[in-house]
Amino acid sequence: MPLQPGSLLNQRYRIDEVIAQGGMGAIYAAHDLTLNLKVAIKENFLPGEEHVRQFSLEANILATLRHPNLPRVTDHFTVPGSGQYLVMDYIEGTDLRQWMKNKGALEEVEVLKIGIEICNALIYLHTRQPPILHRDIKPGNVRLTPTGRVFLVDFGLAKRSLQGEKTTTGAQALTPGYAPPEQYGQGTDPRSDIYALGATLYAALTGMIPEDGLGRAMGSVELTPILHHKPHISPATARVIEKAMAVLPGDRYPSAQAFQLELKRALEMTSQGAVISPPSQLPEQNIPAKNPPLSTSGPARKKAGLLLSLVGIIAFGLTIAGLFTRKPLPTPPPTPEPTLTATVVTMDDQDSSPGIILSSTSTRVPTDTPVLTPTSPPQFNPTPEKEPELAFVSDRTGIPQIWIIRSDGSDLRQITHLPEGACQPDWHPGSNRLVFVSPCRDTSDEHPGAGLFIINADGTGLTPLPTLPGGDFDPAWSPDGQIIAFSSIRNGRPNIFLIHLPDFNLQQLSSPVNSERHPSWSPDGKFLAYETTRSGFRQVWIMQSDGKNARAFTENRGALPTWTPDGLRLAFLRGTSALVVVEKPFNEPLGEENPLTEPVVNLSNPAFSSDGAWLALDRIVDGNRDLYLFNRDRQEWIRLTDDPAADFDPVWR
Repeated sequence: MPLQPGSLLNQRYRIDEVIAQGGMGAIYAAHDLTLNLKVAIKENFLPGEEHVRQFSLEANILATLRHPNLPRVTDHFTVPGSGQYLVMDYIEGTDLRQWMKNKGALEEVEVLKIGIEICNALIYLHTRQPPILHRDIKPGNVRLTPTGRVFLVDFGLAKRSLQGEKTTTGAQALTPGYAPPEQYGQGTDPRSDIYALGATLYAALTGMIPEDGLGRAMGSVELTPILHHKPHISPATARVIEKAMAVLPGDRYPSAQAFQLELKRALEMTSQGAVISPPSQLPEQNIPAKNPPLSTSGPARKKAGLLLSLVGIIAFGLTIAGLFTRKPLPTPPPTPEPTLTATVVTMDDQDSSPGIILSSTSTRVPTDTPVLTPTSPPQFNPTPEKEPELAFVSDRTGIPQIWIIRSDGSDLRQITHLPEGACQPDWHPGSNRLVFVSPCRDTSDEHPGAGLFIINADGTGLTPLPTLPGGDFDPAWSPDGQIIAFSSIRNGRPNIFLIHLPDFNLQQLSSPVNSERHPSWSPDGKFLAYETTRSGFRQVWIMQSDGKNARAFTENRGALPTWTPDGLRLAFLRGTSALVVVEKPFNEPLGEENPLTEPVVNLSNPAFSSDGAWLALDRIVDGNRDLYLFNRDRQEWIRLTDDPAADFDPVWR
């Protein structure tokens, strides 16, 4: 019996409504009373200790996934005697099934774009180690948001793919028309998801549910060609989708990336008007009603082999998916993901957020600006026995990961080993933990789909922080260790938020109409410096830690603010083609700016040592991005790393 609206689940989630219900569970819209957020909850009825153990194992894996086309699993638990529950982001909007019901088939270009977006999610899932299969792709699990984003949802049946392991430890999703033939009992692999996505695109394009895969494997029906339903569709688009729906896995695309590549080619041809008009006459179609004779040669022989493997399953009935002992299909090697070229922050980069019309009322400047007086923290006394340490990011293993190194270049060690990468570290004031961002695949300013994680300095205790779809990045730990400031594009453009530890209460500080990022705490925790484009270009502003009394700190361009350890001055980058680290008194709006460095091309991410004597930065010299230390008194540059890979995002411990 489904949970009733108004009931409280696990002393935290208030059930608002039943979104969907089936024999093996339900999906609910609920309200997280702890975080004050709307969430979706997937309920599974899988009795038995083995199912509970498997659910916990798979839920832990799903909770680590971070991708802009996937909802996040934020919690999971088992209620004895009731079921297992996955708590996920609630994605606003409508699903593709409802869209088709209300408005009919989609335009060809729209279908291709949806397919490309879902392929992004599948590429990510299938290249995890081990690969993760969705196993229930259908129009009802493709979510379309009001802002035009596409999500692949419903992870209650996602499954890790292990060589030699049965693929059905629990109930399978068997949606006629969308489930591939092998999912009725033989092993599944990433090509099974490709079939289901192809069937979903077929339905979106034609407005018709495709013939069931099992019936096609048995020879009782054949797939009605797309051009039979929609003669005006590009033959290239029809071929791509129909190939994805081949009965035999070996006849489909070997990977989601290969499928996506063909979808992109079809989109390019369609956008260029390669097909101007439909053919005047369709070729004669041969669509038998049922049970055609099976030949014992050619492709039909291969289909007969698949048919024989399914006969025993039919004898047991098709209403419930049981446990089968056949080995899974061999998993094809994943196609490598394209390498992303690292980019460098420059002052003439334009803000990527949608343009807005600025007026005098959009600038939050108080009538009476109070005098801001930060409290100076204790001075740093370096330990003579060991050189200070820095955390930084390097892609020397092929993808950005967080490393630690001493300021003399010794004791280099890797901290994170995440398959999707890690970047933008910041130390807890106790220097025993780091907050960072993942996924990270390059040195970009923003990381759509990323979330925040905490990890111990020795690489243990990896913990994801609650988040919402969009992307969280630029974390900055408060001096008292109780709050993390960060930037997020969950509202469509970068804004600054606070997450309070340990209750995870969320607070938005900056105005949603402006693009604001790179928060930096004053050493006493009373103020935040940040970067904004509210004046039409990148500029440094300051606000109180509660978001009040925001004011401009720089009249001209400025980016990546950082405080001096005594809290009396702010440093930031100034310039366009060549950048200078500039220092200015914090509480003197008209104070003189003092250049700390000479103009340098390709300079980024300045960070002061605890005694204020050194700046750590990353810069590109001779095409190689490395860490450098700059001594303020001696005006001396020291190269800290010299690896062919990119080293960046330094932060002193």
